[in-house]
Amino acid sequence: MHTDIRSRRASNEAFPCRHPSCHRSRASLSPYCRPHFERTKHLGHPDAVAYRSGLWAPHRAEVERLLESNPDHPGLLQVINFVDRLLTQAAGNVYAFKGADELCRLLGHGVTARQIVVEACAHWLWTSDMPKAFPSDTAADFALARAVFALAPRPRRPCGVQRGGRWSSSYARKPNSASLRFIGQHLRKSLAAFLVNVTHAVHQARTLRKDPEALMRLPFQVTYR
Repeated sequence: MHTDIRSRRASNEAFPCRHPSCHRSRASLSPYCRPHFERTKHLGHPDAVAYRSGLWAPHRAEVERLLESNPDHPGLLQVINFVDRLLTQAAGNVYAFKGADELCRLLGHGVTARQIVVEACAHWLWTSDMPKAFPSDTAADFALARAVFALAPRPRRPCGVQRGGRWSSSYARKPNSASLRFIGQHLRKSLAAFLVNVTHAVHQARTLRKDPEALMRLPFQVTYR
């Protein structure tokens, strides 16, 4: 069996990377070379880019203003309750679902369900303003999960040379691809209606700030009961 795997690996490594602009050899049993394989593993697509959360800091402020002005909105209370149940489930069993350990880590650092909702909305809003930021839906899901996971510090692993009982340096452990895929997709699907409504409300608020009379020029509509 091991011999068969080694022969398959050697055969696969003889082919070039599947990425159209890359001519490096494939890595192990992956259809991609090592750099493109690592990018796909951590970002969801060989062409995906890792973005820092500071990019959507202005969008986060817009979302906060909107939610603070509507603290008792039924949709907001519903999604906060949903995320809170997800955190509770993760705290009860870190193996309950993929990524439960990541949510448990956030909970341990005092991250609340509301903070997760705000971050998800801010990231979604930024994505709507940057429609070409992600090459695929999977890459967008990975990025959404990464944004949420970044709300608390990640555990670090020691590396380098150990001297006097101490390691010379350390690095932050990256979340695994299964956790990124599941949490990102689960949040997107479960909060989709709320995310869309928040995005629409923020865009409308932007329009009104630029042009206070914009709503008055909309077609008159009569609501029938």
